[in-house]
Amino acid sequence: MLDEKAPKLRRYKDEGLETWIVVYNTVWTLCSPVDTQQTVGSLLGPDHAHVDHVGICAGNPPDDAWVIVVR
Repeated sequence: MLDEKAPKLRRYKDEGLETWIVVYNTVWTLCSPVDTQQTVGSLLGPDHAHVDHVGICAGNPPDDAWVIVVR
């Protein structure tokens, strides 16, 4: 998903806007938030440098959810 969405955000960053990717974590009951955060962080590379913030939404939105900040 990061590789698919990041290129679409480049033009917004070039226009001076803050860019975000927030991913919904469907395996939050199986994988600890720290493990998920480390996994997503390890996938970020030079192709994602223009994305200012990356977060993971975990839980059961809208009533019980939280965002784990990766970057």
